[in-house]
Amino acid sequence: MIKINNVSKQIKNRNILTNISLDINQNEMVIIQGHNGSGKTMLLRLIAGFIQPSTGTVSNDFSSIGVIIEKPEFLNISGLENLKYLANINNLIKEEDILSCLKDLDLYNDRNLNVRKYSLGMKQKLAIIQSYMENQELLLLDEPFIALDKSSISTVVNLLNNLKEKGKTIVIATHDNHLISQLNHTKMIEMENGEIV
Repeated sequence: MIKINNVSKQIKNRNILTNISLDINQNEMVIIQGHNGSGKTMLLRLIAGFIQPSTGTVSNDFSSIGVIIEKPEFLNISGLENLKYLANINNLIKEEDILSCLKDLDLYNDRNLNVRKYSLGMKQKLAIIQSYMENQELLLLDEPFIALDKSSISTVVNLLNNLKEKGKTIVIATHDNHLISQLNHTKMIEMENGEIV
């Protein structure tokens, strides 16, 4: 469903990605592991179509994609209103679907609180909700566990494993080694200096 063939990306004469070749099939959970600056985020940007390769080709057959890349930003309104605003773009889900997702990640009781009063972990959970609430086929998640406490990490791990069981394709970039064993991944990729090693 995703085919990356011999892709390189240069920005200002600097190699960001070098000779990346990768296939990701439907219903796979793929872990991209590597230190900060290894190229994980740039690879997710490439898959999402946010950047184009300097050389090589990328094909992506997924029709709907949910994305978390780098720090999530929200409007200065409540968590629920933020999700409703996003949902109104495509009109694929109803408010009851959003409320169900808020319950999934223990944000229901804080749904009417302005996001200015959300902790970093609460904002991260709100970002995770927007990535899957419209039943997106492909999830691209850059460090989804950042700022989450132990209980929330367990909740998100269970959520992602359940989404995979429902047929979703999930690509997770992380440097957190101890969480990898908890995720029902089908493939793990290690990156270093913009290359798959």
